Amino acid sequence: MGQLNGRVIIVTGAGRGIGRASAIAYGREGAKVAVASRSQSTVEEVVQKSSMKVAKLSDLHAMSGK
Repeated sequence: MGQLNGRVIIVTGAGRGIGRASAIAYGREGAKVAVASRSQSTVEEVVQKSSMKVAKLSDLHAMSGK
């Protein structure tokens, strides 16, 4: 069990560099991660390589209270 189980994290710039490293690290700690990048292919690559739980739209709505 990771320290971030049950948490939803949004990472922009997740295609490379610090954003990518952050998304992968949060995923390893059990968070559901919403990743954003300039291209769909880099988003898919990050998700596949890290085998993280991907946040869904319903998770984001739950964060906002709507």
